[in-house]
Amino acid sequence: MKDINDLMMEAFIEAAARMAKAQGFKKGEFAKKLWPDSETRVAVNRWRNMRSLVRVTGKPQGLLVSDANRIAQALNQNISYMFILAQDLALKKMADIKAVEEESKPPAEKRKRGRPRKTESR
Repeated sequence: MKDINDLMMEAFIEAAARMAKAQGFKKGEFAKKLWPDSETRVAVNRWRNMRSLVRVTGKPQGLLVSDANRIAQALNQNISYMFILAQDLALKKMADIKAVEEESKPPAEKRKRGRPRKTESR
């Protein structure tokens, strides 16, 4: 199962990609804006690796804080807002994952939620 940090990183990138698309950026154009000192091909590959699984590791490329800041600036967003948005999305995904896992367990393995009820003795 993915941990909250992986989900938060994915949510940040997912939100950034949606915002970039909504603002009319093409993928190559947005990537070049993030890394203007890199060749377009290199910038596009880097952005693609952030959004998808890298063949070697099977995970997306990690998100550096400096890259997160570049993304927020390119989108004219406050980086703290983007992190809060990513955290909210990640927590919702985590809850969904846990709910699916709980439903898929056989009845004997399902944990009861909440406190056990006290029985009255008379």
